[in-house]
Amino acid sequence: MQNKHYNHSYEKFIKAKPSHPCPICGKDDWCGFNSYVASCMRVKEGAFKTVTQSTGKDAYLHWLGAGSINVPVIKQKESAPAAQTAPVETRDKVYRSFLRLLYLSASHKKELIRRQVFVKVKLHK
Repeated sequence: MQNKHYNHSYEKFIKAKPSHPCPICGKDDWCGFNSYVASCMRVKEGAFKTVTQSTGKDAYLHWLGAGSINVPVIKQKESAPAAQTAPVETRDKVYRSFLRLLYLSASHKKELIRRQVFVKVKLHK
């Protein structure tokens, strides 16, 4: 007979945080869980297994039954809207000011020219 919880090892564990506390003890640190199993560091009662971690502390594994505990869905952070690009004239002034602050040694310039990375160009001001 196949265990109905067989997928638990394939799903990444979520560390307990204030935004998603442990579904067993309700605390926001030290524990971890996924949709199938909670590894609670505080509550032994009801655990199907106790495991000793590398730190020497025991963790109590609890099956999370479907619908019995509300496991949060962790959404990826929404990306910030793109910044509006400055007009070409403004960008040109900024880039030229920035380039004036840079230094290129004669030996580096010679090497860039040799590799045809650097092409000598006269820029208008």
